[in-house]
Amino acid sequence: MSGLHALRRVLLPVALLSTAGAAGAGPGGALAPGAGGLGTDPFIHAAAAFEARDYPAALAGFEQVARAGDAEAQYLLALMHWAGKGVPRNFRQALYWARHAQVSGYPEAEALVRRLMPVVPPDVQAELGLALAADIGGRARAGERAAIMPYGRVLAEVLVEPDLEAAYVWFSIAHALDLPGSATALARIGAQLAPDTLLAAQDQAVQIYAAAPFRNPAEPLAPAGDGFMTDD
Repeated sequence: MSGLHALRRVLLPVALLSTAGAAGAGPGGALAPGAGGLGTDPFIHAAAAFEARDYPAALAGFEQVARAGDAEAQYLLALMHWAGKGVPRNFRQALYWARHAQVSGYPEAEALVRRLMPVVPPDVQAELGLALAADIGGRARAGERAAIMPYGRVLAEVLVEPDLEAAYVWFSIAHALDLPGSATALARIGAQLAPDTLLAAQDQAVQIYAAAPFRNPAEPLAPAGDGFMTDD
């Protein structure tokens, strides 16, 4: 399935809503904010822009939502970079956003990652892993609950040289917050650490947990079923 066809399959429900609200369409056929009963959700309007073939607007909209941590937007952004819609085709950016979606728990991203790995050189993959760690790690350290499990997955599964001690720290924090997948992830990583390293990681987790301004528990969390480690 091509990237364009995959996008259209994912966005079909939005296309139907867009057709129903066509009376509120703006320039180029894209819906104006609030038109057609779609509200002002930037994801919905990015999807509507895609269906109207306003690919640059769709790309910008998906990127806005993706940078806020939305896994589906990250996946769709990866597909657009892969297919070359709204931007020249770019496998580097496609893999970056596909990896982002994968560690954020979007199952469909795993197949795209596998497809892109052979066409992105190992040194570039290493750079992308470090960039992901910096991006998602910054959000986790700032207290964003939805970034905690993805950060642990990057540290354990994406970096060329995995940092299992740091991964344990963040999975431990995730477990303290009762985040999906954290129990299994914590057990798997803990089993690979030496006793002294395990104790050091636990001490570090306690310090970070006490200091970080974690957001309200009502904040939406990344979906479970990440393709790397699943819940019990």
